[in-house]
Amino acid sequence: MDERLQFDGTQLTFHTALEEEKRQLIAWHFKSSWLELQQAVRLTTLSSDNKFEQFLFPVDRPLGQTLEIRVPRPENCYFYADLGIIKKVQTFVPVLRSNVLFICDDGSLMYSDWFSFQRYHASPPLLEHNAWWEFFTGYSLSAH
Repeated sequence: MDERLQFDGTQLTFHTALEEEKRQLIAWHFKSSWLELQQAVRLTTLSSDNKFEQFLFPVDRPLGQTLEIRVPRPENCYFYADLGIIKKVQTFVPVLRSNVLFICDDGSLMYSDWFSFQRYHASPPLLEHNAWWEFFTGYSLSAH
């Protein structure tokens, strides 16, 4: 299970490191070197009543880092993060999505894979058809 997104009771951290093969594939697709690509992490917070907020954090070391994410935590219990590339037209293109992190009322943590989250959550937001997600993972979010 991919637990790139973690919570220690006070802050979220996200591990951005990618395998060399995946970095080469992404760089090839963008016709650029990996070091030239502007990376960012988009964090989505989701409350139990399906209200969500998104936050964008730049990644300043292109070969992977642990990014500390400080966001308010009122009424949000689900979190997930996308590592992506910011294209020249300021478009965020996600290339890697974390599992869903659930923070229980007592502070304990549970992780859920995407298929389980979709199955048990009434109407999860932002699970739009995304060719990039399918291209880099082989999974279709819209087909399940």
